[in-house]
Order: sequence, then C-alpha cells, then structure tokens
Amino acid sequence: MGLSWVRGHKVVCIFGEWVYADTHEPVSPQRTSCGHCNLNYDESGHDPCIKNLSKVKFACCGHGVEKQFLDLAYVWFEDDTKIRGQKALDFFKGLGRGYEINIKRKYCPVGT
Repeated sequence: MGLSWVRGHKVVCIFGEWVYADTHEPVSPQRTSCGHCNLNYDESGHDPCIKNLSKVKFACCGHGVEKQFLDLAYVWFEDDTKIRGQKALDFFKGLGRGYEINIKRKYCPVGT
C-alpha cells in the first residue's frame, strides 16, 4: 500500500487507486478544503492561507505534511527568483500566513 498526501489530506494507494485515508473515496479535485487549516480553496483552486501574495507568481505552503519533505515548500516571485524549504516557510510565517511543508506524491503501482 502506498502512502502520500494531497493538499494536506492523507491518501493511500489501494489496488492501484489513490483514495483518501479517512473516507476511502477516490482522490478528487472536488475536495475543497486544506487538510491542515480546513479553510476552503477559492474558485480558482488557490490555497486559502497563502493566496494573493504580493509579487508572488506561485507558492506552496505544504499543508502541514511530513517535516522530512521540508525542501519541497516554495515561493516563486514575479521577478523569477525562488526560495525553497525553510526560507519559504519563514517567508510565509513572516507574513502571518499558513506554512508547513509540501505534498509528497509517491508512485502507486497497480495491485499494491
């Protein structure tokens, strides 16, 4: 059985399909809240705790998942500079916004 997280929700791979660990429903974009803060995503799918950051193109706070994947959190600024890991988390924290670490997706082989 594979184990991973999607937007802070624990997911498992059962018989080749990723499902939410709490409900066993297939992983789907219809789940509209963050697994860490429980706030709803906006209509565009943006993270509730870090959306609309000034001078930021893309970012991911990690939704509170597994500290060993810390370096996957990131902020990509409009000037194309990027920060990752603890620097990104410190950036979010300094703004008083959500921070933790990123999602770690693992391969889900059929039949596991």
